[in-house]
Amino acid sequence: MNPATHTRYVHIVQVLLSPRIGGAETLVRSLAQEWEARGVRSTTIYLDDEPGTRGRVGRLKALRRGLRELSPDVVLAHSYLPALYARAAWGKRVPVHSVLHSASDDFADARPRIVEQLLRSRTASIVAVAQSQLDIYAGHFGSRVPTAVIPNGISTVFQPADVDRTRTRIITTLARVAVQKRPAFWNQVVNQAGPAFPELRFQWWGPLSGRTDLDEFVQDPQLVNGRFMGPTGDPAGLLQNTDILFHSSEREAHSITLLEAALAGVPVVYADSIDPPDGDPIWRFRYAADDPEDALRVLTLVSDGWAAARAEAVRYASTHRETYGMTRTADRYLAWIRDQK
Repeated sequence: MNPATHTRYVHIVQVLLSPRIGGAETLVRSLAQEWEARGVRSTTIYLDDEPGTRGRVGRLKALRRGLRELSPDVVLAHSYLPALYARAAWGKRVPVHSVLHSASDDFADARPRIVEQLLRSRTASIVAVAQSQLDIYAGHFGSRVPTAVIPNGISTVFQPADVDRTRTRIITTLARVAVQKRPAFWNQVVNQAGPAFPELRFQWWGPLSGRTDLDEFVQDPQLVNGRFMGPTGDPAGLLQNTDILFHSSEREAHSITLLEAALAGVPVVYADSIDPPDGDPIWRFRYAADDPEDALRVLTLVSDGWAAARAEAVRYASTHRETYGMTRTADRYLAWIRDQK
């Protein structure tokens, strides 16, 4: 595909906070792969080589130095801090687009609102992965900066597996071990499930966040049929051997993990405080966000009717693969960049 049909830009630099595993990082990696296939160069740069390794001045200097060396035609800065630094360091030189990923309000406090106002002239546009984020942003700042909603896309490697079982065996959680993903809540559900459903195996796959106060959950000796497995480099393969995705997080903007599981034909159980990605019936398996007993109830409901829930998930994957495919998402970003030139 000729990149000229999308944009005049040939080198896009994407800015992230640090090299870690998360929704924004997954999106950036997939976008780069799609753009490279179109002849559009994409490079990723980080504020920190490791989480928290640079101070404010160090971040600004390192980012400015890196962008000067790369000489990009456009910058996409993902999440609040990368967008702040990218606009401060480079916003006068090339268009810098701020991409909102957080499920919470990044501008709830006065200080970030003031900074955002000051950076308005250096903001090419605001891109949100969900309409709710854009509504929050507009409520604070109005519509003086161009805005767009571009939902996250999913790689084609996530495909339903051929299975010959009719009962649930493995219930998987895919997330960083971070406070917002609620490992304590997950432990409560697993501990309650143990005596009633000894045949089930709960697995949490994902890297540690670096917070030592969360180690107690990873090392909890009371977990009988649950285990923290550590990071995985093959989430698609992991989901092919999963029967139910149990999402313990209370808030999400537009969760890549939920969609990856759905497009892999895996029934999804998640909190009712998270908006469904769309109106399909597959998203009906929701539990009361702060109630581990209700989470176990819904997991039991899906497990008891797993064959039907699985068939419904496979139908969803077939119907929605193009809608949530990364190809469409990558094209939408390129078209938006072109339109803002």
